[in-house]
Formats: sequence, C-alpha cells, structure tokens
Amino acid sequence: MLKMVFCGNANSFTALVLVLILWATWGSAKGDRSGEFIRSEEEVKWLFEEWQVKHDKSYQDLGEKQKRLEIFKNNLQYIDQHNRPEHNHSFTVGLNNLADLTNEEYRSIYLSPILNMSRLFHNLTPDLDLPTEVDQPQEEYPVDFRHSGLVGPVKNQGACASGWAFAVVATVEWIHSIHKASLISLSEQELVDCEGDLCHSTWIRLGYDYILKNKGIDTEANYPYTAEPGVCKADRVSHDLCDHILLIYCSFLIYLTRLK
Repeated sequence: MLKMVFCGNANSFTALVLVLILWATWGSAKGDRSGEFIRSEEEVKWLFEEWQVKHDKSYQDLGEKQKRLEIFKNNLQYIDQHNRPEHNHSFTVGLNNLADLTNEEYRSIYLSPILNMSRLFHNLTPDLDLPTEVDQPQEEYPVDFRHSGLVGPVKNQGACASGWAFAVVATVEWIHSIHKASLISLSEQELVDCEGDLCHSTWIRLGYDYILKNKGIDTEANYPYTAEPGVCKADRVSHDLCDHILLIYCSFLIYLTRLK
C-alpha cells in the first residue's frame, strides 16, 4: 500500500503528483523483468524535452528534432538495459550531452584515426638514467581515492580530439593529489596549443615529454580550456611538477622496454 500524506503548499502537492505519475508510468512500462525494458512514448518525449533544456539543445526543424528523438530513444533503451540489476555491471550509465548522437556520429566528431608510431620516438627528451625494474608492493589492497576527496570532477573535451591531453593532465593531477594530499586542476589547453597537432590526436608520451621540457604545466584557471586550437602561451607561470612527471615518464619508458 502506498500511503500519501499531503502537507505544505500547492507546489509541494504538484511535485508529489508528478513523482507519483512518473512512478506509475515506470511501473506499468517496465513489463516483465526477463524481457525488454520498454518506456512509454509519453515518458520518452518528456525525458527528451527535459534533456534538451538541461543541455541547451535546439534543432533547425521538426524533422531534425524527430530524428534526434528516435536516436535519444535508442540510447535511452541501451541505458535502461545496461543498468538492470540482474546484469551485475560494476558501473551504471546515464544520459549526457551526447544522447542524441549515434555511435557513428560520435566517432566522426570526437575520435581520430590511429596515429603512426614514428612520431612517438621523434625529438623526445634524451634517455635518462632510468631504473630497469620497479619494486612491487609486498601486499596488494584496494583503495578508492574518491572517498578521500582526491579525485576531481569529470571534464569535457568537447568537439576537439584532445583526449590525449586530458589523459596526461588527469594522470599528473592524480599523482599530485596523492603526493600533496590536495586537488589541483591543470591546463589541457596548454598541451593542445603547445605540443599537440591542434585538435588532432597525438601520443600521451609526447604530453609528458612536453611538461618535462617546459619544467611544468600551468593551471586550468590561468590557462582555461577552449576546445579549439590557439596560440601557445608557454611563458605563463607554471607549477613545478617535474618530479611527479618524471615518475610517470620513467614508468612509461620501462613499459616500452618490456614490449621489445
């Protein structure tokens, strides 16, 4: 039995009614738990409209909007299926700003072709006196640094193939947070402007190498991300993170050595 207690103003009552409607729609639409999870057309349209407002989406005509609605519906169905508890996934997925794109559209906008390996070894910092082995811990145990406040928010690279820069910066931020016990947000844009091929993919090793040569990298606050190529401003004040970068650099070289 669902017990309802009404109190407060009209807005509270309206909110409660809306929750109950959605609950009832979900309960009637989900069907058999062993079969397909199917939402009602009304619910999908309502979610689509809410999603458009949240992500400031608009379309040039009704035909384009209908096309995006169908894509949104397919992506929503994938999300619902993935998140069903009987699948026992270790993570859940949800609607983000890309929910009106097909996989093909996403790949053409946000991904880049696989790069030639030759540039990886071109004009890099000369080999350092590196260790050939890394001591392994005597005992392994799981650690979730999210609970320690040492993991920053998720960033968005936009329609710029700068994932390599985000990978480099995220690793450096994480090493810094562990070493200093504090969060820091560093500049992906500096790597895009000063080391990358504009908004085209490159190898993460080159990002580490740039920071070593530059003796650091600026903060995101001083050198914000624009999702488009710009003029290199490497003369800005940099945080001296060379010691932490060197650790990553050494580990990467050891990994490459083991591949030979």
